[in-house]
Amino acid sequence: MTTDQLPTISAQRRYAKNALQKCQDFHNRKNSLFVGNPRGGRTAAILASLTSTCRRHDIDPQLYLTQLLTNLSQVRKSELPNWLPDQWKRLQEARRLS
Repeated sequence: MTTDQLPTISAQRRYAKNALQKCQDFHNRKNSLFVGNPRGGRTAAILASLTSTCRRHDIDPQLYLTQLLTNLSQVRKSELPNWLPDQWKRLQEARRLS
């Protein structure tokens, strides 16, 4: 394989990944039609948003949600922005380096 073929493969992988993501998004929307009630729908939407944000920032959603739910009762309202996935990741990396 020559180096001029690599971008083509990379572009094909990106296309496949994007197509798969669109398919997953469609199924998530389709499944959300069956949440049962408005409160359940809101909860499902919040969890879907958090998990997709975690994936976008290369965060393990299970680890993030576990730490969030474990510590949420002790978090002050002013500290809530630090628990958004992107800020949480930044703080975790800073702790790991120190």
